[in-house]
Amino acid sequence: MSDHYAWQERNAGLYGWRLSSAARCPLVVVGKRCRLSSGERCVCSEHHHALDHGRMWLDRDGRRVLTGEPYDISGRELCDFIEAMEGLGLRVWVSGRSLWHEHTMLLIVSTS
Repeated sequence: MSDHYAWQERNAGLYGWRLSSAARCPLVVVGKRCRLSSGERCVCSEHHHALDHGRMWLDRDGRRVLTGEPYDISGRELCDFIEAMEGLGLRVWVSGRSLWHEHTMLLIVSTS
């Protein structure tokens, strides 16, 4: 495991998260299947930049939490991402405290 991944997992513990092997896709957070596995376009591919360094986690209650950690993102791109997540019934939090790297921001996608 690279130093970045080890550091990311240690920091995720601050949120009470543990790593999940589920697909890194917002559809998975809402209990659906990622469409990429069947060769279709998917919301995760449409917003791949926002989901850079994406990881899927499980919170203390076993709910899935998706993170994206882009190095940079435009205001329009961020708004489009948030609108797409809200369309799925998901919430997005934006933090300057990245789990991945000091030069990335943290986008947290979850149901609550």
